[in-house]
Amino acid sequence: MSLFLASTDIENICHIKPLGLFDGIVTNPDCVSITGRTQLEVARDVAAVSPGRAYFMIRDASLDAMKKEAAQLIEIAPEVIGIKVALSPDGMRLIHWLLQEKATTDIMATCIAEASHVVLASELGVRWVTPWGSLRAKSGGPSRESVLVEMQSSLENLSSTTELVVGVASASELAALVAMRIRHAFVWEKDVERIIGSEWTRTAINTFHDAWGREDQRNLNASQSAPCTKSNGY
Repeated sequence: MSLFLASTDIENICHIKPLGLFDGIVTNPDCVSITGRTQLEVARDVAAVSPGRAYFMIRDASLDAMKKEAAQLIEIAPEVIGIKVALSPDGMRLIHWLLQEKATTDIMATCIAEASHVVLASELGVRWVTPWGSLRAKSGGPSRESVLVEMQSSLENLSSTTELVVGVASASELAALVAMRIRHAFVWEKDVERIIGSEWTRTAINTFHDAWGREDQRNLNASQSAPCTKSNGY
């Protein structure tokens, strides 16, 4: 499974990166906006510390404006910056243009709430899809889980190379994705500790507390009973 960290906080990225769990960074307009800086400024800093590809979302605007923004982002670090695009009609045109011009092959389609649009993303040749599985449920539609299952089944039926990257906030949600045969996820920085921590792991570690204590005491006793050695002349 590939895991992506959702963050624009350079200090937190540098703190979490040594875990070795995360293959890249994903961002959205909200987490860029809270920095109080422009997306290009944030992208430069994130690209310098990202453990892999770092995806930044293009504003849904005219096709020319989207092309310009994508080119500016890619120019910062072509081997690091990936383009995240809402799958609107002009978003589809942008994706096609990026692939035709070989500007980048690392594209993540987003704002997708229907299996039909996962199929369209696959047809376009998009590498990743970040689905908004809960969007329709908020309006009384199908549950997030059923939407994700339908999306994953569609990709499998197509033998597609496009893959879902689904947001998770807990270890149980991560395990549930595996049960749905979804192999990639992103985690918001605030949820990292909740996912990597485990009461059961801590309980297991604590069973060795007495054994470590006995080992420490043996080492202390050995150091206290060791003979003193004197150098010549003293």
